[in-house]
Amino acid sequence: MIQLNCTKTAPEQKLEAPQPNYEELFPFINKPSRYIGQEWNSIKKSALLRENAISVCLCFPDLYETGFANTGIEILYQWVNKRNDAYAERAYAVDTDLARLLRQK
Repeated sequence: MIQLNCTKTAPEQKLEAPQPNYEELFPFINKPSRYIGQEWNSIKKSALLRENAISVCLCFPDLYETGFANTGIEILYQWVNKRNDAYAERAYAVDTDLARLLRQK
């Protein structure tokens, strides 16, 4: 079994960037369901836990349709989220249609 030895440091000041409204772009892209973040078997943890936990973002350098089936990403996602002091999220590359619209904005 792999052991994580992590210590929590004092929280740094977070600089919040303005979040774009992605929903206004959905009518102009082929598969907006890739980007809504409500996939089956996704694990949701409470805001209190997220505030005090170790966070991990598992990024897959390809489209959602390719990455969600990757067994390695799924194993890591489930393993991290079984811990009470950590949570993992997944991210995938955007397709060319959304990338083009984001560059125009």
